[in-house]
Amino acid sequence: MPRESSPGWVRSVITVPIIAAQLAGTGLLPVLTSWVPGFKFRVQSMSFVAEVALAGAGGTQEFVLRKGGAAGTAIVACNALLANDGAGEFNQVAVAAADMDDAYFNQDADTLTINRTASGTAFTGGSGHLNVVIMSRPQAAL
Repeated sequence: MPRESSPGWVRSVITVPIIAAQLAGTGLLPVLTSWVPGFKFRVQSMSFVAEVALAGAGGTQEFVLRKGGAAGTAIVACNALLANDGAGEFNQVAVAAADMDDAYFNQDADTLTINRTASGTAFTGGSGHLNVVIMSRPQAAL
């Protein structure tokens, strides 16, 4: 008989809408503030997907996913780039393998925050969403 083993990882996607106003400005801007998933997980990747074509010469905005609040540990950063300007185009960034250790294993009460960084160049139009892929083990039955 085959040996029993623990179940594999379950992947979930957290989708965060990014409206035109969040792409149009500059300066630090919270997009998702101290969200508590309520279970143990690891972040695998984050991507920005354009829904409405991005516009604006040189437009680029960086979004940073952090464990904790606005000053928490940066897990992954992802850019909305003019080069990925067509509807449906995307930019995906995986969490580095070295950062998949226990320091990045989020506990039940840990929070996630996403901020637009202060160093971006404003777009004049467009919108999209961020997809955060998380991995978790199946939870024990209550």
